[in-house]
Amino acid sequence: MVSDSLDFSKCVNYVVDCGQDSDLARLHSQFGDQIPNGAKSRMGKAYTDYILNIKSLESDGAFPYGMIEGKPASLTVTAIVLSQLYELKFGDTALINRSVSWLIDHQDERGWWLETKLVRDLMPKWEGGENTSVKIYHTALITGILSLFDSYLEDDLRMKVDDTLNRALDFLTRMRTENGSLIGFPQSSWVLTPAIARKYGVQSNQFSLHWSVLNNFLETKIPAISIIWIADGLIKSGIHRQDPLISRCTKRLAGLMFTNSGHQGWLGGDNNPSVSTTISAMNIMVY
Repeated sequence: MVSDSLDFSKCVNYVVDCGQDSDLARLHSQFGDQIPNGAKSRMGKAYTDYILNIKSLESDGAFPYGMIEGKPASLTVTAIVLSQLYELKFGDTALINRSVSWLIDHQDERGWWLETKLVRDLMPKWEGGENTSVKIYHTALITGILSLFDSYLEDDLRMKVDDTLNRALDFLTRMRTENGSLIGFPQSSWVLTPAIARKYGVQSNQFSLHWSVLNNFLETKIPAISIIWIADGLIKSGIHRQDPLISRCTKRLAGLMFTNSGHQGWLGGDNNPSVSTTISAMNIMVY
């Protein structure tokens, strides 16, 4: 089903005309059976090339900062690559198990994750610190992503993931404000949703509290990418797309589209047209 406000063909045109291999790979994976034949071969090649690039940059499960060869291994980049592989329906369970193991091995015994100083020095100022807000964000991001991979993991590794996520959630539980959101950056709460669902279940009081936190964020003026993060976490948690919160996200996204020159899409975090944000929005609005 496609949202009435979405012109699917114009969104595809925008991605095909302006996207990179990683974008075309995502489009191929998510909407391959709905793409016009003329673009399918190009997207199929982009998918293959993108996967080969990912494999070439892996080192014992880790990936370098910026996905640039020679840069230091990064916790958050490795987690984000795992998230991309999940979205791409990537079937190399051995690589996924190595990356999950590497992230587990680099968790602080107190439950958090924090990039090494070598990586923090390369990061944007807001994310490159060593303060509590940064620890919370890195931990919430990695925790939410690790929660997605149960079906990919060997049995003993799945047990290690359980212990790892329990430590992380214990740490994050102590880092909540009075209204239930996490201290610091708002996106920390958004990316944690799958972990809350995995541990407690979507019918639990804990998930209801988290749902309320997300609902409160949607009462404020936030950009498209923030709305996408909220909806994406809910969908990955198994929440039905007719859920009132996801429906609110869809309606908000419909009012934030741009249309020009045969293209339709969404703005990214820098308030410029973004292919990556557009594909993420399509994943919310096409089902």
